[in-house]
Amino acid sequence: MAQKWSRTEAITGAILFLFCLLVALTQIVNPFPHDGWFASQYRLLERSPGADNYTPVSVPALLYALLHFIAARFGRGLGAEFYLGSLAHHLMLFASGVFLYLSHRCLKLQNAGLFVSVCLVVFIESTLMPQAFWSENVTLCLMSAVLFVGFLIATG
Repeated sequence: MAQKWSRTEAITGAILFLFCLLVALTQIVNPFPHDGWFASQYRLLERSPGADNYTPVSVPALLYALLHFIAARFGRGLGAEFYLGSLAHHLMLFASGVFLYLSHRCLKLQNAGLFVSVCLVVFIESTLMPQAFWSENVTLCLMSAVLFVGFLIATG
């Protein structure tokens, strides 16, 4: 049976969500990712042996292809696509904090989990990494989810 969220957990989660949203909506978005992962969406369906389209690149490429589809569906250009990407990265950072907290909760370390999750989200937001590096948040979110599922299986 799943545990109910305490008032402290709910308030902390809401504050972290609002914090991520505030940073996403108030900071400048870097439209020129240096690592080329954003452009990897265009290589999803081609076969290029030796190119950067191996499995780790595919996950960010799927995200960016989805964002491209959403922006195109609403008749928006590349600028809107970058802003959608920035918002998505801030939400993934929030999700990473939640997954990290839930991992600690599986181990019955709720207080440590709250502290570590808040520190993770605040530190990464303070570096403004979600606006400048378009691959790290995808990896962080996926690895946080895998960590949580692993602990869930191990402790369940």
